[in-house]
Amino acid sequence: TETADAGATVGLRKRIVTGTDVEMSASNSYARDLTHSSALNPTYGPEVALSVSQDLLKDRGVAINRTEIVIARNNWEVSKEDLRDSAMQSLLAVERSYWDLYFAMADLEVRIKERARAERLVQTAQGRQRVGDVAPIEVTRAQARAAGQAVDILSAENRVNRLKHRLLRVMGVLNERSAELELELVDAPPEGAYRTSLAEAMAVAARRRPDYRQAHLAIENAELRERRARNQ
Repeated sequence: TETADAGATVGLRKRIVTGTDVEMSASNSYARDLTHSSALNPTYGPEVALSVSQDLLKDRGVAINRTEIVIARNNWEVSKEDLRDSAMQSLLAVERSYWDLYFAMADLEVRIKERARAERLVQTAQGRQRVGDVAPIEVTRAQARAAGQAVDILSAENRVNRLKHRLLRVMGVLNERSAELELELVDAPPEGAYRTSLAEAMAVAARRRPDYRQAHLAIENAELRERRARNQ
């Protein structure tokens, strides 16, 4: 007998998180008698099969099969904590730069007042010298103090400009135009010292510090890998 044969199979396989494999397949075979001697011509052989298998030891259970998912989710949380840590560090750098500039500008104002006072002392010494009340050396000393104040003012001005540029840089807005702007700092230091206990500080750190959260996630990932390794 001379025949022409053909066959086709299609199936679907699914692994459930419990370690169960479910597979369903359908197939069909085809045979045609080329000599036309068979009573049934052509013939078909359809089949449908359902297979279910369950792991008993290795890879059994929801926890083992979800290990990679949980680790991936934890790694995602670690990346989010990295982003939060970067934002916190940036904000802290801006805040520190702001207060450094604030105190530098306050120091400059004090030095300007001291220079004005030193210049008044020079004028007073010169007037007293003209009437013969003090020696010329007193005038010289007053002028030296005034000159020293002028030098201190130049140093304070340079420090203010340097800190202003640092503040603009950490804020990401430093350029040729912003470098020439005069800044007006409207926030003043709070009145009274803020006090906290070590226990309160540790409690806040445990809840909010990104590195603390990342360390916990790293420990959890290590425990998950250890558990999976034992199962394997």
